[in-house]
Amino acid sequence: MEKTDAASPSASSSAARHRVLLKPPDFQLFRGEKVQMSRFGSKNISTWSAQIQMFNNSLENATSVTSQSPMLKGSLDHTSMEIQMLKEGLKNTRTQTQVTHENLRKLSTQIQALREEMKKGSDLNPQTQSPNDHLENTSPEVQRIEGCLKDVDALQSPAQMLRRDLDEARGEIKTLEDGLKNARAFSSVAGALQRGLEASNAEIQRLKTKLEGQSVLSVRVQTLQNNLEKNEAELQRVSKDLEKADALHAQTQMLRGRLESTNAETQVLRGHLEKTDAEIQELKSGLDNASAWAQLANSSLENASAQIQMLKGDLEAISALKPEVQLLKIIWKEGTRRSRC
Repeated sequence: MEKTDAASPSASSSAARHRVLLKPPDFQLFRGEKVQMSRFGSKNISTWSAQIQMFNNSLENATSVTSQSPMLKGSLDHTSMEIQMLKEGLKNTRTQTQVTHENLRKLSTQIQALREEMKKGSDLNPQTQSPNDHLENTSPEVQRIEGCLKDVDALQSPAQMLRRDLDEARGEIKTLEDGLKNARAFSSVAGALQRGLEASNAEIQRLKTKLEGQSVLSVRVQTLQNNLEKNEAELQRVSKDLEKADALHAQTQMLRGRLESTNAETQVLRGHLEKTDAEIQELKSGLDNASAWAQLANSSLENASAQIQMLKGDLEAISALKPEVQLLKIIWKEGTRRSRC
């Protein structure tokens, strides 16, 4: 950036020297002498001066365009940093999504086991207490599911941040593309400068053949030749800046490829989130079914308890009748013995 700032004053001073040379004092003296001006060809000198003026204007435009190269480089560095941050965010989000998938898979297995236990509990055998115990153990699992759901909801805000970062990256790339358009315009200006330089050299050669023998004009031509050599050196510097612009274009293409890869990863992440939402809905429906089965099991257990109480009452009544039954047995045995006798 400092090199560009240092080159700009030299280009401005060079352009100022060119503007001074367009109207030298000696040419002012020659304007009143029609005979001497006709000897050197006033029309050719005017044409040549106009071409030099156009060359100076083109050089000033090229200098102003060259000063924008550090800005393009800064924009590229900023965009690279943002893309690196996007990659880190995607990596963290992918890790969190994998953890959530593992938790949901484990929960699905446990719910399936609970369903099997509930099916076994529908027979109302003495093992119905086991599904009830599993049902009590399901409460911490339900709380853990709610925590997983909160984690999934927390993943939505990083996804929105990633989307905003992608939009900002697109804006930065748009700015870089505009800068590249300016660089292409700068390339066309450099070509025009080259053609103007060649035309100026040809015109100088033609003027040299016409102005041989005239010492004053020869000195002026030599001065112009030196200035043109300086302009040629400036053109070489501009060519180097064009090479830098091509390098910037290559970096922009690479950034565009990285952005497309980031978009693809974002689409994959969005698909995973949609699948996670579907699995969560399925788990919610499974929990609702499990709650219904639990209520049914509780009602069945209550009915079984009532029947057991009734059986206990019957057993107690039978136990109270045992002495009478024993007495009847004794009487029956005595009656049988007497009938035999």
